[in-house]
Amino acid sequence: MSTVNPLELPGRRPIRYEGIIKVTSFEKVTSFLFALNFLIGLFVIAMFFMFLGTVHIVRIEPVPIVMVEPKPPGDNPKGYEEDVEAPGLEESQDFTEPRIEETFLAV
Repeated sequence: MSTVNPLELPGRRPIRYEGIIKVTSFEKVTSFLFALNFLIGLFVIAMFFMFLGTVHIVRIEPVPIVMVEPKPPGDNPKGYEEDVEAPGLEESQDFTEPRIEETFLAV
């Protein structure tokens, strides 16, 4: 029988990987720190979603709208909108304009 390995091609030397592929201690520490940061990030995201699940959202109820009947225009003078009756003479004197002579004397 032949002593040749069937996976090796004849005429070629086997490649030695000992010196070519090598993982340094820097790469080991870097990959560990990267994996640790990734896991801590996943943990923080999971904790954030747990926090959102416990928050109670307070819904503000809308203020009920009360319809007010419109009042007829022009019946009551300014300041007496809530009065049922029209103002009398004693109330209407407050709204009369002073005469021109009184205005000149005031200046």
